[in-house]
Amino acid sequence: MTTTDMYSPLKPDLLVLETYGNSYQQYIRTGIVAGVGVFATSSESDYQSQFQYALQKSDGVMVFDYYGLQKAGY
Repeated sequence: MTTTDMYSPLKPDLLVLETYGNSYQQYIRTGIVAGVGVFATSSESDYQSQFQYALQKSDGVMVFDYYGLQKAGY
């Protein structure tokens, strides 16, 4: 389930938030696992920037689009 409701009673007590693109970075914080996707970036440096931000601000990062990474040459 994906929600921006930080008080959602999800079980288990883990929120994985698809934080693709800069507009969702406001939701990245301790207590969630963030997501980063190549399709929501403009370049490899933009991807790396979003990934590092998510990694530093959250409890982890899930990368869902391995095919996109390879296709983009990242």
